[in-house]
Amino acid sequence: MVIKIACISASHGVNAITYAMEKNRDTPPGKPADVEPVFLSSNHLPVDGITGEPITADDVWLAMKLRSENSNHKVKNPFFRIEICPTKEECEGWTMEEWKQCLDDVIRHLDQTDYKDKSGKVKGRHTELANSQWVATVHFDTDKPHIHLIANRITEDGRCQDSNQDARRAILAANAMAIERGWIKAENLEGDRKERIHSNAIEVLRSMKAFSYQDYFDAMRAKGWIV
Repeated sequence: MVIKIACISASHGVNAITYAMEKNRDTPPGKPADVEPVFLSSNHLPVDGITGEPITADDVWLAMKLRSENSNHKVKNPFFRIEICPTKEECEGWTMEEWKQCLDDVIRHLDQTDYKDKSGKVKGRHTELANSQWVATVHFDTDKPHIHLIANRITEDGRCQDSNQDARRAILAANAMAIERGWIKAENLEGDRKERIHSNAIEVLRSMKAFSYQDYFDAMRAKGWIV
C-alpha cells in the first residue's frame, strides 16, 4: 500500500477533479478509449437523487470553489490530491465494497495521523477529510488499479487543513494501515518501487524509435505507473 498526497492550486484542482471523474471524456481521435473511472464515494457534495453520485465534475468543482470562496482563508493551494495505491496482490479480486472499505480505512488513518519530530512536537497535523468535501474514484485502466481522491482543504466549518509534512504523514498512515491489515509497509516498498520505475523507463526509452513525451507517458501508464 502506498498513499501519496499533495497540495495543489485551484487551477490544478479543477483538472484533477476532471481527470479523476472523467479521465477519458476527450479521448483523441484514433486513440483507443481506456476503461472509464468508477465512482466510489463522495462527501459533502451535491449528488444525483437516483444514482447517489456527483452529477458532473463541474458540479464538484463549483461546490468546492464556493466553499473556499465563502471561507476566511486565502489559500495558495486549496486542494489535496490523494492517490491510494494498493499492490496488485493486496487488491486482487476486490469487490467495489472492498475498494470502498479501503478508502474508508485510508481516510480514518489520515485523519488520525500527526507527524511529530524527535521531541514529540507535532510538525504536521492530521487531515480532517471526514469533515470536508471530497470525491473518490477507482481507475482500472492499468494493471494496477488505484483510487484518486480530490479533497477541499477548507473544512465544512471553515477551517483550513494543515499541509505541513503531508507526504510524511501519508507514509505514516499507509504504514499504519499496512500493519493493521498485515501488509508490507509502504516504506519497505519504496526502494523496490524506484528500481522498477527506473527499469521500466529504460525499457520504454530503448524501445522508442524517436522520443515523444506523449508516447513515453502512454507506455509508462501501460506498465501501471501513474504519470
